[in-house]
Amino acid sequence: MYSRVFFNSGSVTLSANGTGLMDWYDASIGGNLLYTGNNFTTPPLMNTTTYYVEDRSVSPLFYTGKNDSTGSGGYFGSSGNIHYEIFNCYEPMLLKSVKVYAEYDGNRTILLRDSSKATLQSLTVFIPQGESRVNLNFDLPVQNKLQLVGYGVPDLFRNNNGSASYPYILSNYITITESSASLPPYNVNGNYYYFYDWEVQEKPCTSPRVPVVATIHDCSGIDNNENLSKFMLYPNPAENEFTIEFNNDKPEDYNIIIYDLIGKIIFNKRFVTLNGINKQHVNCSVFEKGVYVVQIQGASQNHYKKIVIQ
Repeated sequence: MYSRVFFNSGSVTLSANGTGLMDWYDASIGGNLLYTGNNFTTPPLMNTTTYYVEDRSVSPLFYTGKNDSTGSGGYFGSSGNIHYEIFNCYEPMLLKSVKVYAEYDGNRTILLRDSSKATLQSLTVFIPQGESRVNLNFDLPVQNKLQLVGYGVPDLFRNNNGSASYPYILSNYITITESSASLPPYNVNGNYYYFYDWEVQEKPCTSPRVPVVATIHDCSGIDNNENLSKFMLYPNPAENEFTIEFNNDKPEDYNIIIYDLIGKIIFNKRFVTLNGINKQHVNCSVFEKGVYVVQIQGASQNHYKKIVIQ
């Protein structure tokens, strides 16, 4: 778990590093993707909030299928003759997008089906006239004879008369073996239907999510802690050095932690107190001018107090 402490309400920048892309969520499982990147700036916060970050590896993009519509052919659409490309998938893949050529603007339905023609995924999308790229983001299972289908009356360009050269092989991943017009009653190997220049990618691998906590302390009440008379900072304001003094009724391990106002720890020292008055001197000559928060952290006491460095 990572934690950042800051004071008063406001935004804070949380950081994480990994080998891939860092995705930030508002839940440990599921939830909403809030941001992708190493440094996430939260919205203004009033209360301590936990975020979750995961490391997502991204593989390169690959391309397969007929590159474009070069060759003989024309626009096709017939609800009585549903056509598709047939392919084998050897690894779990993401079919991100395909290139199409539309006769006119309008909605088209594209299906991913298995060999029994059961629909695995479906997308209805507006396609402009002419050449464009359609984002599908279909999850491809490891199966043979999958079908990428132009459903209904697509009126998309398709090649015929031997313009295609099957198979289209993307080694170890996908082989486009034929089209529906290569099957009876057509038996025409060269027909290629609708979907060109397939953009595919191995499915990403993600790490377990790690919680990152933005802890908020209300700076307005920071000088009113219980038993704060036992805790003093002087001189305040300070220039080169200040003294932390507090009273303790038993020996105990303590941490002195000093934060800037966005929660960055700039000083952290552990020591053992004695009975009675304890004093620690802090060299602040290297601190930038500004307001800081000093925390005395122990098993029986945990106090905060502001100090001004000038």
